[in-house]
Amino acid sequence: MPTLEADTPRTAPTASDTPIRHDDARTITTFGTLLQQYRESYQRPDGHVGLTTVELAQLIGKSDSAIRHWERDSKRPSRDAARDCDIALNANGALLTVFDKRAPAPHTHIAHNTRRPRLLPAPPQLVGATSTLDDITTAADTGAPVILTGGPGAGKTALALRWAHQQQDAHPDGILLLHARGRATTPPRTAAELLHQALDRLSSRPSRRGYDVDALADELRERLNYRRLLLVIDDAGSIEQISPMLGIPGVTTLVTSRNELPGLTLGIEHARAVTIPPMDPDTATHLLTTIVGRRAEAHAAEIARIIEACDGTPLAVHAAARHILTHRDQDMASLADDLTGQHRIQHLHLAAGGHTHTSLAIGYSTSLRTLGPRTQRVLQAATYRGHEFTLADAAHHTGFTHTLTRACLAEAATEHLVHTSAECYRTPPLLANYLHTRTEFDH
Repeated sequence: MPTLEADTPRTAPTASDTPIRHDDARTITTFGTLLQQYRESYQRPDGHVGLTTVELAQLIGKSDSAIRHWERDSKRPSRDAARDCDIALNANGALLTVFDKRAPAPHTHIAHNTRRPRLLPAPPQLVGATSTLDDITTAADTGAPVILTGGPGAGKTALALRWAHQQQDAHPDGILLLHARGRATTPPRTAAELLHQALDRLSSRPSRRGYDVDALADELRERLNYRRLLLVIDDAGSIEQISPMLGIPGVTTLVTSRNELPGLTLGIEHARAVTIPPMDPDTATHLLTTIVGRRAEAHAAEIARIIEACDGTPLAVHAAARHILTHRDQDMASLADDLTGQHRIQHLHLAAGGHTHTSLAIGYSTSLRTLGPRTQRVLQAATYRGHEFTLADAAHHTGFTHTLTRACLAEAATEHLVHTSAECYRTPPLLANYLHTRTEFDH
């Protein structure tokens, strides 16, 4: 323990400064309350009592503002941070004991007229998603917000809904589903609009706090503090859009987003990211065969071509299956040509009915709009000859420097539109196809 100098040290403990016994933790219901008491009653090597929040922050390598948030219970630390506090303050496990008790205290007050929301669509049928669902559970068990991320068509919403249905018994105070519309064709909801949406679903009376984000966030915390509720925010577009709703004590939060939102995983929220992996060929084949039926089983070679073209994207597999089902008079070889040829993304778009939530082409379009014009130019030029390319190729075709090109590709990677493999960059093949046929979707 480093030598510390208190700003205004006390020379002798008062009654309130008496070191806390481990058993006393049972009567203290929040981590923040107990953290503050241990900090203020800490016995310093120089005989003085108490640490400032700045001093504790220095000891555990966190910011002063993080400590203050934790003590107010306005944000929840990671379990690792809680353990560091426990060790630094010689709490002998008491802080961790309270931290691990995620259930609300018996006397926790639930705000008057607060509903227990359970407005969830029917659980979707998923294939081969067990591992990702387990990863979400593991991340949520840390108490930190979970960011479920993946590119267009990866199945984020379906996975989030399936996991939410599995978690109903663990969250008796309800499941609150909010649609942020971060990558929709309509404008994204603002933080204030999302807060109003949450409060309207929790209360029989509309909020009268206008569009003051801080006031709305305070009202939401008052209603949800230490309630065993699951908050699902679907299709988040930015940190600013959702950050006022994060870190509510006792509330489990799952966010889906095409963007990795790295500021949340690096900031004091300590969010845990779970990235959806591509569907492996065997699982994709099983999914398509399950939907299409015997016709698929009788044409293994053609199905294999279609699955390769779908490149592990669940939404593409579903659209391919719909294309096959709606063209029963067309032979399988011809259907495979449709779904692997130059206009395959258009066939998938038409099979999806051009619907915002089921068209991969629209998904790519809305993601590309969030990128800067230079990044869009790099993707367009780099994929001219295919979906795999080097940094030198991309720089050559755009005339940009390697440094600028690398920065553009890094921006595209945050939307899962580019992946790095050894010395090579790779876009989803269907994205490359869309980039060079998208004029067909502009009319």
